[in-house]
Amino acid sequence: MDLVQKSIQILKDGQTLDGSFIACANFANYRYSWFRDGSYIALALLEYGCTREAVNFIEWGAMVVNRYQEKMEACIRAFQRGEEIAEEDFFHTRFTHDGYEVPGHWGFSQFDGLGTWLWFSCKLFMENPQITPSPDIISALEKTAEYISVIWPAGCSDCWEENEGGQHTYTLASIAAGLRAYGNWSLSHKYNEHMDAVLVFLRKNCLTSSGYIKGVGLNAADANLIGLCEPYRLATWEDPDFQKTLLRIERDLMTPGLHRFLADTYYGGGEWVLLTAWIGWLYAKHGRIGDAKKLRTWIESQASPEGFLAEQVPFHLFAPDRYSSWVKDAGEIASPLLWSHAMYLLLVKELDTRK
Repeated sequence: MDLVQKSIQILKDGQTLDGSFIACANFANYRYSWFRDGSYIALALLEYGCTREAVNFIEWGAMVVNRYQEKMEACIRAFQRGEEIAEEDFFHTRFTHDGYEVPGHWGFSQFDGLGTWLWFSCKLFMENPQITPSPDIISALEKTAEYISVIWPAGCSDCWEENEGGQHTYTLASIAAGLRAYGNWSLSHKYNEHMDAVLVFLRKNCLTSSGYIKGVGLNAADANLIGLCEPYRLATWEDPDFQKTLLRIERDLMTPGLHRFLADTYYGGGEWVLLTAWIGWLYAKHGRIGDAKKLRTWIESQASPEGFLAEQVPFHLFAPDRYSSWVKDAGEIASPLLWSHAMYLLLVKELDTRK
């Protein structure tokens, strides 16, 4: 089986007529669309020439932002007045395929998805000047930039939808990357100033002598810290602080697949396919080709007979006593997870460019 072509087809099949991507149609809790997952999925498809699909996702995101524009504006005003904002009043996190908020606590505030969508959208338009964004897209990008530039100091859940009310390194990085990309694309320099404020806070509160940490008050490694270098490029590969961060991730979380963080208990805290591909993508981009190839081989060995890549695999569990209870309560591990296939494609494409 050609896992590359299978992955491309899975991503295309996972896109709805509205332009959203369903995270995993086979897993009840993931039958929705996230700005975070979708941005990485669209990025992977763009790398394989699927420009229309990538733009369709941006159009879907713009539709959602414009639909809830008044809600975002009310949130901005309340935050600027110093008022407490109820969690349901923030822009939500997960949406139905046609762009409506999903009721329930899980759907509430996270900022990294908007930051990543803003970063990806501006990246696409800057690198493809022949594509003209519609007025609706332009309006949504501006509103997104305004929203995250104001609201970022508020607490939210991290990208794993945990640690509610905290300030998280990956989330701050995604916001900074989004604001930088928007400032560069729109030539609105005030957003570069907002980005600088986020980075000053991040470096002051999320950087230790051992490198970057999971978040404010969370002195632990998290695999998502890879994002500081790739794709957001807020830290260079040569940056000693990033190298310390990477060393800690490798030491604490690789077995040989990559885990999320040491305290992970979700499905027992197994090895995440998408994270293993993500760090392999990082290695490939920065010359560790042999290591990247080994991880590609490992990922391909985890594919099901149908060519499905799961969210994680239950090997080298950090919390083995929690695995069976998750299966009982929520079903088998999500598969195929579109985000896993997307990160695999990004790894393979980068390796192909290094031949």
